[in-house]
Amino acid sequence: MTDYGMEEIYGLVDEAFQSGQAKIQLQAFPFSMTTANLVRHEQDPNASFWQMLKTGSDAFLETGNPPTVAVCDQRYVFNPLAMNRDLDPSGSCPPDTTAIGVPQTASAIAARPGPPPMVYQATDPCVQKIKEILREH
Repeated sequence: MTDYGMEEIYGLVDEAFQSGQAKIQLQAFPFSMTTANLVRHEQDPNASFWQMLKTGSDAFLETGNPPTVAVCDQRYVFNPLAMNRDLDPSGSCPPDTTAIGVPQTASAIAARPGPPPMVYQATDPCVQKIKEILREH
């Protein structure tokens, strides 16, 4: 990502805060999380970590909603079913935790109890601008 791209994102975030938004969610990846890119970087010592991140990226791309993220067994778990209790980052993942590498479908996420996940509004100009910036880089 270029300095200019970062300045644009910073400006959008600043506008959101100035308009009263309390928080934003932002993810940064070392490269676009495609299978081809992972194959190209498979010899990198971080390859297994990046594969784990790809699971979360794929979950977002599939549903358009940011995944719920938890940590157990010293790894990220995306959209776990066990979010009604605390997970121990160093402890084993409970059996009802969604398996890493298997992102849930939008209908499975919607069927979960509790408040609905944050949904990005496609018509929001800030969302559109961020998507445009990310497509360019």
